[in-house]
Amino acid sequence: MGSGERRRRHRGPRRGAVYATHRLGFPSGCRGPAHEHMVDEPMMLSPALLALVCTVYTVCGCAGFYVGTGPENAPAPLRSALETETETGVLSVQEAADLAIRNSYAIRAEYSSLELREGAWRLGLRAYLPGIRISAGSDERLITNGSDTFTKSLSISLEQTVWDGGRVGASRALESADIALARSELDRSAGETGEAAVSAYRSVVAARIRLGIKKTSFESASAEREILVAELRLGMALGSDLVTVDLGIAGMGIEIAESELAVAIAESELAEALGMESLPELTERLERGRPVLGISGDRAAELAAARSPDVVLARHSLYKARAQSRIAQFAWLPSIAFNANGYASGDSFPLTKASWTVGLTVDFSSPLLSGGLGATAGKALPFDSTATTSLRMEPFPNPAGAMAARNAALALDLEEERYLATVSGARRSARIAVAEYEKATRKRDICVKALALSETRLALASLRSGLGQSLRTETLEAEMDRATKEVDLVDAALAMVSAEREIEKQLDIPPGALEEFCYADERNDEREVPAAGSSS
Repeated sequence: MGSGERRRRHRGPRRGAVYATHRLGFPSGCRGPAHEHMVDEPMMLSPALLALVCTVYTVCGCAGFYVGTGPENAPAPLRSALETETETGVLSVQEAADLAIRNSYAIRAEYSSLELREGAWRLGLRAYLPGIRISAGSDERLITNGSDTFTKSLSISLEQTVWDGGRVGASRALESADIALARSELDRSAGETGEAAVSAYRSVVAARIRLGIKKTSFESASAEREILVAELRLGMALGSDLVTVDLGIAGMGIEIAESELAVAIAESELAEALGMESLPELTERLERGRPVLGISGDRAAELAAARSPDVVLARHSLYKARAQSRIAQFAWLPSIAFNANGYASGDSFPLTKASWTVGLTVDFSSPLLSGGLGATAGKALPFDSTATTSLRMEPFPNPAGAMAARNAALALDLEEERYLATVSGARRSARIAVAEYEKATRKRDICVKALALSETRLALASLRSGLGQSLRTETLEAEMDRATKEVDLVDAALAMVSAEREIEKQLDIPPGALEEFCYADERNDEREVPAAGSSS
């Protein structure tokens, strides 16, 4: 043995060699017969294989970018703080509803979660594509008494479902119906949040109008008191008349204070709903002479049967029940899949041994019988051919599962009945809403006439008091009655707007859009009538 070889044997083993000997059960100082060969020739991966692995990992990592999330779905801390402010310094009723929904962190989180579910559903199209598996390995064995072996292998397999009895399609339909149902429920919850803001918005508008009416009436009463004081100095009035007027004015002052408190409370509630510290200018005006919309109860019932949020929610629930019933009905159908496998091995690259197989498998599962069939054929290059067949069966694997299809059919029947009941309820609610709207319009018209009559009485009382034919107290009473009638008109107009909103809710249209919707609906009817006449 030469000195160079002796020095090489006394050097400490390399890290890779120590790892190999420990795996084989040798002490760290013991060396296998081919130790130097293992140290001098470390295993290297093929550049093509390394590039393929990196590509697969990159594609899998980038898949998350296709779930459809954007800046509008970012978490609350990342969203702009300017959402609580309006761009123009004014606020409409629709903007108030939208702002209340955006400022609800719970609804915003639910929408973001729903977007992720929809993105995952879109990525679920991968189930229709073939499954590909690639594996590589190296088997190195150090033998104490015998030749060492160094084997490298590479395999690839492909499996494609040819027919699965509609399982994937039914499963995706069920998931889609579930997502649509969740979105409908979330939209309904968001609508309730926006509806609360709409109600608070219009309460502020009405409260401000009431306060303005009472302040105007207070100013008129104060002017009448000044005239009465002048008449008292001239001996044309009694002191008791002044006391009566002062009591009436004091009562009006109390009513003004109550109205101011009501305005402050309404503004605070609206600001809280919108997430604002102070309210901008509100653009909606409560028109006391707003026009009456011509919408019939039958037409509203027809539209509500298709557009009502309750009907939409029941419809999605019905779709989900149908998808579940379909899955249960076709669960017994077999699935057919094609598979192909390739395998290569050798002591080093390029690999020298190869084989491949192709085949079909048929799997079936039912409560009374489950199993599968398989057949493959292939070659082990360069000369050998292979073929295999297989059969497996399991009788009565789950007899109780035979009731699953019946349970799903029963659930579907219940959902269909519930849907019909919901549609009938929506029609009835729409007719009731139109009837309440008609009552509110009649009430508004009555209040208009009552206000006109009270104004006439006030003018007559002012004229008579100016001629000395009546007391100033009668004028004050007439003014207070006029202010009361005007407040009643405001309340009637607010009730009319609320009745319109109830119809809008039944038809699922934005606040204040009922007039435009009725106009567009009338134009559509006018277009359909000539078309029907021409076809006949």
